[in-house]
Amino acid sequence: MRVSVFVAILLIALVTIAGWSLFNGVSWGMVVLRVVVAAVVLQIGYFVMLLLSAVLPWSSASDQQKHDHGTRASTPSTDHAKGSSR
Repeated sequence: MRVSVFVAILLIALVTIAGWSLFNGVSWGMVVLRVVVAAVVLQIGYFVMLLLSAVLPWSSASDQQKHDHGTRASTPSTDHAKGSSR
């Protein structure tokens, strides 16, 4: 998950929590507390997800193929195969 997607999901979750809290009629202090706790929990979860994705091996063969394909596409030999000249 890219950081921009995570930030978007985080903001949607925080706005939803704040709106739900205000709808239930809790005090502003409790709204702020709920939003801060939710933000911290989500950020810890994102950090753990990044650690696990860095430590664990590829989860499936299709992920490995995507990874292999990405590394082969970036090799300089592909420019020569296309016939580009300088």
